[in-house]
Amino acid sequence: MAQVTIEINGYAYTIGCDDGEEERVAALGAFLDRRARGLAGQVGNPGEARLLAMTALLLADDLHNAHEEIDRLRQQLAEGGGEAEIPEDLLQRLETVAERMENP
Repeated sequence: MAQVTIEINGYAYTIGCDDGEEERVAALGAFLDRRARGLAGQVGNPGEARLLAMTALLLADDLHNAHEEIDRLRQQLAEGGGEAEIPEDLLQRLETVAERMENP
């Protein structure tokens, strides 16, 4: 098992991951750091645990919205396309992105 140290808002965290996943975990950590720093810039620094919880809630909201959009697009396809036909491969890619966000 590999380990990667990521930094979120100035705090270092060592994270275990499967061998070969180090680059992905580092990229996800950098993404989380950007979101946390952006939030801290808006609300100040409410403390490490609270900032992480607030950031997680924002990411959960993004994920929830992505799932709702996938459901909307699927319903639109089932009803004959609505305003525009959406290719099935695009829906699959959106679903894959949503799943990756949910299970990084």
